[in-house]
Amino acid sequence: MNILAIDTTSGTGSVALLRDAEVFAVIASTGGGPHSQRLFRDVDRLLRECGVPPPGIDLYAVATGPGSFTGVRVGVTAVKAWAEVYRKPVAGISALEAMASQSAMRGLVAGVADAHRGQFFAGLYETADGLLRRRGDDVVLAPAESLLYLAEQAAGEPFVIRTTAPDAVHAVLGGSAAAGATVETADPALAAAIGRLGHVRAQRGDVVDALTLDAHYVRRSDAELLSRGASEKLPADPVAVRRAESRDLDAIVAIEAEARPWAARWPRESYLATAASGDTATFTWVAEHAGEVAAFLLVRYAGGEMEILNLAVAGRARRRGIGRALVRAALADAATRGIARAFLEVRESNAPAIALYGALAFTSAGRRPGYYREPDEDGLILARPLPARTNPQISVAG
Repeated sequence: MNILAIDTTSGTGSVALLRDAEVFAVIASTGGGPHSQRLFRDVDRLLRECGVPPPGIDLYAVATGPGSFTGVRVGVTAVKAWAEVYRKPVAGISALEAMASQSAMRGLVAGVADAHRGQFFAGLYETADGLLRRRGDDVVLAPAESLLYLAEQAAGEPFVIRTTAPDAVHAVLGGSAAAGATVETADPALAAAIGRLGHVRAQRGDVVDALTLDAHYVRRSDAELLSRGASEKLPADPVAVRRAESRDLDAIVAIEAEARPWAARWPRESYLATAASGDTATFTWVAEHAGEVAAFLLVRYAGGEMEILNLAVAGRARRRGIGRALVRAALADAATRGIARAFLEVRESNAPAIALYGALAFTSAGRRPGYYREPDEDGLILARPLPARTNPQISVAG
């Protein structure tokens, strides 16, 4: 079986020709124009040098993402066209799975790539019966959040991080919930790994045709988000989460007032004390976007637990994932401090907040009758465990 494997998800594009699981030739390139030019040039050269005409390809294996939107579209669109013309099957492969498959380790292996905008693409895979199976979803999150997510999916099991961005991973790994993970440097030329995974898929009959092949973006493109209206626009600037400072107090108080009754009412002095004192037991986080405070989170650490006391997002910044990013960052920080559990109370009628926390793995832990005033209402207790922090045992493999 002749397999043409293609990866255009990152700046390092690559194409490979395999005969069954054996790699016959690989071409990798990082320059010489965009993927829309390089791909066709490299495929033509590969097939000519290997003496295989285009109709002689039996299977196409292509990285369907995550990665550069333009790059992913180029690779997927080209393969859809070739598969349609020559009536051949296609195996769509995650670039993160291809990274994970390069590792010689068995058990759990994570693929991690730089998603830019201060984010990582991340996915966790496990070896079972000689095959890689995804555990959870591939995600795009801030670096500390992505490592927390991987630790949560691993559920206490050791895992390896195979990445094309080892320096960026090491920069946040030491104090993260995944501090015990081993880091391996992935070969950015993924086509050979994609071809081998494609061969396995073909043997299982897990292939698609040109019509059903689809991209695996993880996040939507800027163009798609802009077309859906301002309320769903992707922020032009990344969201920065940090400890609050005294200069943030006016914005915090204004956001709290705007968010009532859903946000709890706290005296200004409470935010002033926690924001200005640097107290490590109770303090305030803020999410800053485009140079302005867009959300705040008040938390308290006590007895090995983190309690979320208050959360509010400015009206102009809602429905953009800023509140979720803020909570995730606080959870990641709590995990590094050895906090074992996070909990909060929420009005039972506050459906958006309940949905937010549910998406972050909080579950019902009880009810407080008549807990809230103005208006009177029961409070639901939501809680979740945090992954145990392990001692750093970091190594780098080439």
